[in-house]
Amino acid sequence: MMLRWCVRVLLATLAVTGCSSDPDSPLGTDFADGGLIGSDPGTVFQDTVTITFGDSNFVTSAVLSAANKITVGRLGDTETAMLLRFNFSNATAEDKAKQVTDAFLSLSPDDMSDNDSFNVQFISMLDSLSNTLSDTLTSLNLAATAIPDPGNSGAVDRTMSVGSTFYRLEPDSVETWIFNEGHNGIAIVLMDATTAKELSWKSKEQGAGKPFLRVVFNDATETRYQIGNDGTFVTLLNPSSNLRISDGVRGRFFLPIDLSGFDTRSIVHDAILTLSVLPGSFTVGDQSVLIYAPTETSLAASRRLAGAGSVVTIDGTPKTVVRFRVREVIEEFIASPSTNHGLVVRFTLENSQIRQAEFFNSTAAPGLKPFLSLTLSDAPTFP
Repeated sequence: MMLRWCVRVLLATLAVTGCSSDPDSPLGTDFADGGLIGSDPGTVFQDTVTITFGDSNFVTSAVLSAANKITVGRLGDTETAMLLRFNFSNATAEDKAKQVTDAFLSLSPDDMSDNDSFNVQFISMLDSLSNTLSDTLTSLNLAATAIPDPGNSGAVDRTMSVGSTFYRLEPDSVETWIFNEGHNGIAIVLMDATTAKELSWKSKEQGAGKPFLRVVFNDATETRYQIGNDGTFVTLLNPSSNLRISDGVRGRFFLPIDLSGFDTRSIVHDAILTLSVLPGSFTVGDQSVLIYAPTETSLAASRRLAGAGSVVTIDGTPKTVVRFRVREVIEEFIASPSTNHGLVVRFTLENSQIRQAEFFNSTAAPGLKPFLSLTLSDAPTFP
């Protein structure tokens, strides 16, 4: 298609033509009636493709690991658990030969203004701390019983407060972690089903005040083991039937784009995808949202952005619709149907804060469903 266009432009530049009283073609004078290469311009037309089935939500991770704080609690539509994995690579042979007599988890409050508290449990993770494709705690593969609190007669329930900075851990468990280096991490899980609050502590991203483990050995020596990884595991408490993007739980949604009715030779002049916003669903101020074309094998992997208008910034004022200009990728989908694996919408800077937004899906009332507005022209014809 591009080669034919270049040929037409070159011929139009070199030739001398007579005047014509016919009006210009909507695609320019290169395509005017009686043009040099004898082609008739394609008709310019507009069309709408409404998404009526196949759209869906999916999750790429439920661990918020790049924020400046780690949290536990329940607030609004989310419940959070803290994930901590310590680095025992600096444990010496002498450390491994000693007996652990006491161990303390050190946490620095992120906000000292709230001294509230609630009940939690510290539970060992049986698998390595990594991103998970589910936002349910069962996906973390936690141990069946919690780590006892030596400071409270071995009870498994603990009172956690921003005012407390040290929490005792069972010496035998810590000794096993040091000796075997089999530490996958611990989860600090809320046990209060009625709470409506969230408490936060500094994460390793803050540098000063990051979590560490202080271990006391039977010869009265101490060693500090630094945090290896930390994060906040986020569970969305209210599943949505709408299309939803979220962070904390890194949620995205998929839109199938059926363009099978268009001629592969059609020229796309404009393409705008319109999404109707569920009122009040943007939970945090100004946000940037982007749209991309996924790879054939993974919705989570971006093959390319959808076009020059792929990123849209949404301010805190109420919005009824969000529009993406996606001409480039739609032109590609029409010309090469095998590249069409739909489109995916997500927040731009994921893994940074807990937030979400919802849009009406393909089952919504007419006018609220996602739709694509197209301006195209038929391919030129040659007598």
